[in-house]
Amino acid sequence: MSIFSVNYIIGGVTTRPFLEKFFPSILKNAAGAETNVYCAYDSQILTSFTSSLCIAGLAASLVASRFTAALGHRNIMVLGGRNFFAGVAINGAAENITILILGCILLGFGGTPVYLSKMAPPKWQGAFNTGFQFFIGISVVAANCINYDTASLHLGWHIYFGLAMILAAVMILGASLISDTPSSLVERSKIEQA
Repeated sequence: MSIFSVNYIIGGVTTRPFLEKFFPSILKNAAGAETNVYCAYDSQILTSFTSSLCIAGLAASLVASRFTAALGHRNIMVLGGRNFFAGVAINGAAENITILILGCILLGFGGTPVYLSKMAPPKWQGAFNTGFQFFIGISVVAANCINYDTASLHLGWHIYFGLAMILAAVMILGASLISDTPSSLVERSKIEQA
């Protein structure tokens, strides 16, 4: 989910309507750029926005194992989905850059540990992990296609945040319906349930 959100959200910040709303100085710089338009994106505020998601994801990964050991894989996935949903909702309704950065921080904390390999039979774990990587690649392509299709729309950035909310809702619902992993239950001394 977090790889998708990085490509999806950060890929959409270069759309004209989004830049007009939050980063008008970048458009002004781009209009004056004679040789390299990418130099127009030299903005500390834009960098803060795009990197806040990745920094929050890094921070989350540093504490994820402790929270997972205490709460369990299933509960962490539900919590991650809720954080992702809240971050997308905040970004979709944002009116200023501070709110955008807050939303990106919540998105960064929306990443969840890989559940597949812990539940799969040992002979299928490699296949499940490879499938996971395959779907990350598909999500990168899908994110770029969605950003491309909505780039020319005035409210396009609202659309791609709205679509991301659907993904977060699916993640929350899916994680709510599955059982916790046996290793997680054992770690929390729930051996009979494991």
